[in-house]
Amino acid sequence: MNLYFAHGKTPLYKGVVANTADTTVIWTPTSGKRIVITGIMVSNNAGAGISKLFFGSTNSGPTQIVQYNLAASTTLAPYIGPIDSIIADYILYATSTSGGTNGQSYLITGFED
Repeated sequence: MNLYFAHGKTPLYKGVVANTADTTVIWTPTSGKRIVITGIMVSNNAGAGISKLFFGSTNSGPTQIVQYNLAASTTLAPYIGPIDSIIADYILYATSTSGGTNGQSYLITGFED
């Protein structure tokens, strides 16, 4: 992380709440930039379900990053190293199999490069 600060990068925080079992866009990078994820936190306030995070775009197929099998009322904040989208303009989105009021919350920490 100090490498990013040394090069003038600012950490970004993206938070989204998904209320339905569907696809939710979490982060759309600035045009021509790529996303580098340094932290993920997923909270499940709905029934048990599966949550997956992907990089992708409308022009090519998605690349799955992680999959979490979540029990009801669970929060996960695993330690991860940097995850780089590698391709500029790839969005970060999630799919969920459970929904409800404040169903699943995503908090992503990272940078655009």
